[in-house]
Amino acid sequence: MKKTLYLCMMGLCFVQSLFAQNHLLEKRITVSYREELLLKILEDIHIRFRIDFSYSNDQVPVNKKVTISAENKKLSEVLKNILRPIGLKYQVMGSKILIIPMGRNVSSIEKIPIENITISGFIKEKGSMELLPGASVYIPELNTGVSANNYGFYSITLKTGSYTLQYSMVGFEKKRIEFSTGYSQKMDVELEPVAALQEVVVSAGKSERISERTRMSSIDIPTGQIKDIPALLGEKDIFKVVQLFPGVQKGTEGSSGFYVRGGTPDQNLIILDDATVYNANHLFGFFSVFNGDAVKSVELIKGGFPARFGERLSSVMVVNMKDGSKETFKGEAGIGLLSSRFILEGPIQKNKSSFLVSGRRTYADLLVRPFMPKNQSSGFNFYDLTAKVHAELDSNNRFFISSYFGRDRLSVKEAYDCNKFSN
Repeated sequence: MKKTLYLCMMGLCFVQSLFAQNHLLEKRITVSYREELLLKILEDIHIRFRIDFSYSNDQVPVNKKVTISAENKKLSEVLKNILRPIGLKYQVMGSKILIIPMGRNVSSIEKIPIENITISGFIKEKGSMELLPGASVYIPELNTGVSANNYGFYSITLKTGSYTLQYSMVGFEKKRIEFSTGYSQKMDVELEPVAALQEVVVSAGKSERISERTRMSSIDIPTGQIKDIPALLGEKDIFKVVQLFPGVQKGTEGSSGFYVRGGTPDQNLIILDDATVYNANHLFGFFSVFNGDAVKSVELIKGGFPARFGERLSSVMVVNMKDGSKETFKGEAGIGLLSSRFILEGPIQKNKSSFLVSGRRTYADLLVRPFMPKNQSSGFNFYDLTAKVHAELDSNNRFFISSYFGRDRLSVKEAYDCNKFSN
């Protein structure tokens, strides 16, 4: 009775082992190699399909080159096509595949020493279990190591023996694992993040001098400096500020045109929000068309400007308007000796879109009227209106609408006494 029970258990174990072997060999894989080393092929199949191989470097020519292409083929068929041309065969031992020379007796497989093992696994962050791509695995005894791929997976082939694995990554504490084994195994590792330091904010208020910049022939004019520089009758004018820089010379008295390195005013390209401005003057050239309160940035390129600015010979001045506040409504107004101005900005949809409106209007005609003869009246004024809408559609796209409208008016009227001429 005992003998019969023993035979039944042995048969059951044999059938189970045979089923496991057949299940492993029936696995279908797709590979393609051309003149590739046998060692590289076995490592690639191990990583991609989680198949463990055991072999001895003394008996298996791992440096032999093999060419094979198989699509959705059984593992048994693929291994035969890889191993037979170089005089090798395989034998399934549990969950591993043993590779041996063709002439070796299969019954003595267990006597073959296994030298190469493979350690593989995933490197994760402790707690969140996020995979850590690029983490390092280092073996001090062999002075070698590998890095995890984009999925946090690593694999390294070693000879049997005792080793120390060091796992590390920037921002995480190092982890050391000592092991001694004679078979391949999977080893997942969790790294603990290093305690983060408190935020440190370093700020400075020193303004950069234009003379200290390394970029040549280009000047970025801070809008804050435009408001600080004295101007004609208290009116802040961008052109008046530009005329103070090296290489730029002002024109005739009362004119806002400027000359750059011998060029003429019509050779200067003036751009407002990517639109070319052809007539940039008000009041016969006394003022420019730009409202300083609505300007965000001004850049003057005096030479070597890009090809897209090739419509002029002398210089390029790029003016960008403010986008408008996306958080709060605010406005500003000012009254000068010759004109008044205002600016209003605020959100259309908070933190998503905004608007800006600014305008100017001069009353020079009112100031001149008391000094005119009684029989004459003159009217001269100008006004301009600037508007802009800015919307964030998503993280990569923005929508802008920018507009400008301005007009100058000049009229002279004189009254005549018809009776005087009739007499």
